[in-house]
Amino acid sequence: MMSLSKAQQELLLDFYFSCGSPENIEQAKQLLITCPGAREFYDKLSASMSLLDHLNDHSCPEHLVETTVAKLTEYAKTASGRTVAITSDKTDDRQAVSAGKTTLGSLLEAERRKTISAAGNFWMRFREVATIAAVFVLIAFMGNPVLRNIRYKARQTICSANLARIAEGIQRYSHDFDNCMPAVRITAGQPWWKIGSRGAENVSNTRPLWLLVKGNYCDANDFLCPGRCCKPRKLEPAFIRQSPDFPSLDYITYSFRLNPFDLPAYLPGEKTTVIISDRNPLFDKVMKKLSSLDGNSFDPIELSEKLAMQNSTSHCNKGQNLLFSDGSVIFSKTRKPVNLVDDDIFTIQRLKIYRGTEFPQQPGDVFLVP
Repeated sequence: MMSLSKAQQELLLDFYFSCGSPENIEQAKQLLITCPGAREFYDKLSASMSLLDHLNDHSCPEHLVETTVAKLTEYAKTASGRTVAITSDKTDDRQAVSAGKTTLGSLLEAERRKTISAAGNFWMRFREVATIAAVFVLIAFMGNPVLRNIRYKARQTICSANLARIAEGIQRYSHDFDNCMPAVRITAGQPWWKIGSRGAENVSNTRPLWLLVKGNYCDANDFLCPGRCCKPRKLEPAFIRQSPDFPSLDYITYSFRLNPFDLPAYLPGEKTTVIISDRNPLFDKVMKKLSSLDGNSFDPIELSEKLAMQNSTSHCNKGQNLLFSDGSVIFSKTRKPVNLVDDDIFTIQRLKIYRGTEFPQQPGDVFLVP
């Protein structure tokens, strides 16, 4: 990892927790785009913080205080060489708890009155107390809605930076290939969902974006939104050279415009259309259930009212990042960006049933898959 200065690390930390000034936020964005070491540092930070997502909220059990005091009392008596007779009688239990509270109070009072005779003993106790306090502070923050919102905003920003780097890769590619978008020869009616197929026939709509990885215009991890994938994935150079596509859907979390028409690829200064977005939510379930790449189509999906309104799941269904043909990136809370009039970017106009082989019939109809 490229060495980062302390100031740069603090800049990235402030950016992650959304506590920096607008100027610092912009500096952090540029640092993530231009410095591989900053990106690696940020990815590791995000991966570490992602562990908090797997924690579930638990309600506080009833009688927690009494139960805890009773257990502490039992331990204290056992440790001091005394035995306690435990009975099933509820009255005896309450008396034991009450006695335990008294004993515990005496122990705490005696502890407060102790004279610390050695500096080493003092610092040992201090470290223990500090460690326990830090654990309780961390636990308190884990379920904090503010912290969850910080993580959500950070992932949204990293995703936006990913798309900005992909836009730069497309621009460099188009410069090398006569202003053409990365593309492979396709035929309408072919299955666009077979990500990872090793066949010679171009049957996956991710193959055009794979050209950016294969040609070293983008890093493979640029295609992973942290809202779906927290850990960077490593691909061997030999695999990249030989493979015609991403290994599987686990290695790309974005949807690309399905384009059977001869349209200009990259239009600097013209926000004419969306070319990439967070993954289309229509096909999430069916793609997860696919056990093989056999066949030409998957089980039909009917466009219900709920599916027609659902945003990408990459950002908790709150919206999706969109990359436009001019290289700009915006976060849209709707599937119908204003500049596309009334076009749903995740469906084909007037089509209600999807099987994985459909193509748009009009050049202006944006359809992003998989």
